[in-house]
Order: sequence, then structure tokens, then C-alpha cells
Amino acid sequence: MRAGVVDQYVVEVDCDVPAYGDAELKILVLTASSGSADEGRFRLALAAAEGDSASVPAR
Repeated sequence: MRAGVVDQYVVEVDCDVPAYGDAELKILVLTASSGSADEGRFRLALAAAEGDSASVPAR
């Protein structure tokens, strides 16, 4: 699944949607392969989305 773009890079992630019985609540879980370049890009995207500027490299 291509989940998004981080600074011109495509980030490949796995997407799981666990649900309990007939519950209307579903949780979307996105993960990248451990140790991959995608994991680093995904972490960078999460830090940027959370406003954690200390984790985002300066340009």
C-alpha cells in the first residue's frame, strides 16, 4: 500500500484494520518494515505530523 509521500519519496507501508465482532469502531494500523528506508521516512512523516520539529531535519 502506498500511504503517502514524504518529501518526494513514496513510503511503502503495511495496513491492518483490526475489528472486534460487529463493532463499528475500527483501528487503522500502518507499519513499515523494520530497519528499512521506509521505516525512517514513515517515522519522519509521523514526527512532522505531530509537530515534533526536533525530529525533523532542517533543510
